[in-house]
Amino acid sequence: MRQQLVKFRTAQINGLRGLLTEYGEVMPQGRAGITRAIAPALERAAERLPTMMVETLREQWARVGQLDKEIAVIERRIKMWHRNNPASQRIAEIPGVGALTATAPLRPRAPATSRSSGTTRRISRSSAGSTRTRCSLT
Repeated sequence: MRQQLVKFRTAQINGLRGLLTEYGEVMPQGRAGITRAIAPALERAAERLPTMMVETLREQWARVGQLDKEIAVIERRIKMWHRNNPASQRIAEIPGVGALTATAPLRPRAPATSRSSGTTRRISRSSAGSTRTRCSLT
């Protein structure tokens, strides 16, 4: 879920940046850059765009804040689980490995099967891979 919310947040930020660019407001890349630049950009845009448009842009930016809160809640839950899990704590002793990465290989997963046209086929562990683990280790 966390990874999906991060993707939604990134898409929302990129969409806002692209739309503001169409209206002459060039925004820096990255969440930190747009966080610094969005308020003045919306103020400038309010001088030339209809109120409805500016309010819609503000609502979109508020959604980014809501996604931040949802991601933070999930991260707190993961860290709490990590504190109570000895195996995760041992993994976290590796330099550069934090709670999110240490818990990834230990989190419950759905069975390694997939449904295709009503049939079930087994997926080997090596071919299934773990996107979550790969993403957190890169």
